[in-house]
Amino acid sequence: MPAESERLARRLRPRDRWFLAAVVAAVAVGTPVAIVSTRSEQARPAGCVRLAEAGVVGNQSALYCGARAQAACRAVAPRNAGLATDCKAEGLPVGG
Repeated sequence: MPAESERLARRLRPRDRWFLAAVVAAVAVGTPVAIVSTRSEQARPAGCVRLAEAGVVGNQSALYCGARAQAACRAVAPRNAGLATDCKAEGLPVGG
């Protein structure tokens, strides 16, 4: 019998079961921790808007406050629904 088929015919030993259980437990505990710790949605300061759009290397995010937020709401918000929503929530005019 070739070595690979002999290995596949063998039953799992207790040590193998413990290892597999440890891997499953690490994934079960690590996944929620990773999801919670990598949340990208952060609270923004009052009077600020967040612009998120697709870029060359992935998502690009920018935070504009004050006069820059007003300028972004006038220039960019008409073609970016997420920014338009933030502008309206802050009471800033959207579009020219």
